[in-house]
Amino acid sequence: LANYPYMITDTTGGGIAIFSRLPLESKEIRYYSPLKRPRAIAKVKLAGGHFTLIFAHPFIPMQHTAMRNEEFAIYAKEAVEASKSGPVIVAGDLNCTPFSNDFRKLLNDGQLTDTEQGFGPQPSWSTQQKITIFPIDHCLVSKDIVTLKRYIGEDIGSDHLPVVVELEMPVKN
Repeated sequence: LANYPYMITDTTGGGIAIFSRLPLESKEIRYYSPLKRPRAIAKVKLAGGHFTLIFAHPFIPMQHTAMRNEEFAIYAKEAVEASKSGPVIVAGDLNCTPFSNDFRKLLNDGQLTDTEQGFGPQPSWSTQQKITIFPIDHCLVSKDIVTLKRYIGEDIGSDHLPVVVELEMPVKN
């Protein structure tokens, strides 16, 4: 972690964390429901400005579809609000495939683009099966961000494969 001196973590409700090489101008943990499902929100400092990162892990839909979708509505609202001051990234294990109407609603309502588009299906879960077939880990971006590369990384010991994304932020003049 020495290479990631800026961080925000919370271990309640399943836990959430952001570790960054770039300074965090602001950071906070917000909770959904009395069950305290956390999401981390940080404004990440860049040489020419900043971007907002909303990192989330909503409820599993098999048990709590309505709650997961309520969380999606919150992410969408937060993304639209944050986009007023700069680029936005919403990322995490969203417990939803890109083929779902609920996922498409999140994209539409949040004015977001799925970084997987144009790179083919990239399943990230579950490494505990013979074939990893579910693309439920996502990186969604505001329309002003360009996805240069996106791929699934090697197994690092989790039940999910890492999603690696290279993005280009707009330049402020």
